Amino acid sequence: METSERTVQPTIKSCTAEWLIETDHDGIKSGQAEDVEIHNVTMEGGLVETHIEVLNLSAGLAITRGIHTFDPSIQQESIPLARVQTAFEAPALVIQAANSGSIKVEEKSVDKTLHFDTSRNLFHFVRQLDFIPVLSTNETISVTVLKMEKANLEALIGKPLTQKLLHALQLSRAPEARSMLIPQHISNVLYKSISGDVRGDMKKLFVQSHILEYLCILGSFLLSRFDQNCDIHQADDVVRELHAELINCEGKIPSLTELAQKYHTSAKTLNEQFKQTYGQPIYSYFNDRRLNEAHIALAQTPLPMKVLSARLGYSHVNHFINAFTKKFGYSPGTLR
Repeated sequence: METSERTVQPTIKSCTAEWLIETDHDGIKSGQAEDVEIHNVTMEGGLVETHIEVLNLSAGLAITRGIHTFDPSIQQESIPLARVQTAFEAPALVIQAANSGSIKVEEKSVDKTLHFDTSRNLFHFVRQLDFIPVLSTNETISVTVLKMEKANLEALIGKPLTQKLLHALQLSRAPEARSMLIPQHISNVLYKSISGDVRGDMKKLFVQSHILEYLCILGSFLLSRFDQNCDIHQADDVVRELHAELINCEGKIPSLTELAQKYHTSAKTLNEQFKQTYGQPIYSYFNDRRLNEAHIALAQTPLPMKVLSARLGYSHVNHFINAFTKKFGYSPGTLR
């Protein structure tokens, strides 16, 4: 295994990538094109090719684009690419968005395994980032990563909006990580920021303006979905913890009895406290929320309905279709 290391200022103290698959002899080539760092890595005898571009901006932002291609003869369905470790000077927001492909992330800094793809973005709020991306090899993977300290985000969009954005992402305290459904047209704004054709002195200004546009669109989307009647800061600690847990839960939600046992209360009390804070009982609230997320995913992404229904906790795709039709008055197939 080979390790490459670089130091980025002012936001990032250090960033290392320890490759977990065999790199070819002379397979790591690095260079510079204007202000963009470029790294090309050939692995497994040419079966895996990785192209990475890094641009550090004056506003204390760092944006990276990684493109990973796989030879059709590769036998593994997925591969752990590298162990990536990043240290920040202060708590930082890290956003990972996929323009193509599917990635599982073994997140060691928060002890979670999370997924993201073209319909689901990954959000971290950490001082130390430590994760292993496991790449699905059935198609080319293209990922854009945006890193910024909280103070830099506040300088860009203001302190009140920063607090609201982190709150809507359920990332009020570091360290934490979430995977969340985000419409692809929003993620595309971030992707296009570093893939544009602008060169020379205007490059950084172009990228930074698109990052600001992305943050504004993302914030508008998240805050429009956020229940303004729910003051989570004043909610009971148990209810807030339960809400944060279930927001990030994939698949079937635990039974009310199991949740009550976990939070050392009765099922009736837990459900009533949740309703007082969020306006609906636990299962009604998350059923509506998940169906709304499904509507976005069906309209904006090619994610198969069977995969989507399983992620949302339905034991059979027909159960999902019936619930969707009952809520919206039309079948999910009409969105495809």
